[in-house]
Amino acid sequence: MRKYLEERISYYENDGDPAKFSKNREELSKTAAVLWTRTVQLSKRPDTAGPADDMAPALTGLFDIGIKREAFLSAGIPMPINIMLVVLALSISLVGGFTTPTIKRKEWIVIIVFAMLASTVLYITIDLARPMQGLIKPDTGQQTIINLRKLF
Repeated sequence: MRKYLEERISYYENDGDPAKFSKNREELSKTAAVLWTRTVQLSKRPDTAGPADDMAPALTGLFDIGIKREAFLSAGIPMPINIMLVVLALSISLVGGFTTPTIKRKEWIVIIVFAMLASTVLYITIDLARPMQGLIKPDTGQQTIINLRKLF
């Protein structure tokens, strides 16, 4: 279990290095298979059948949480939303470009602020589409997993 925990922690810490990331994914799968095989072996013995039977649902839950977290972190923003955001950015540029000759000083401030807000929304949305690589990272789950080290 300790090895699985350490591999799960390093799995998310190595997201920037594709070679280490894929190697760690393989190690994680092997360790999960060893844990599962060991639990099945222990469930066949009469003296450890009870605890092993209790361990099976716990391992299933543990693996399910890892799979769900991995799916969440690899999910992206749907293409229609990306297209909508690009169209929004182009529309802002178009409005700003057509109104440039008649703009007074105060209106420039409004256009600049609106463009900055639109750019911020566009950047944050695109950044959220890359949860393992962007500036905004879902670290709460990772911190919880790291805190489990104290139990060992």
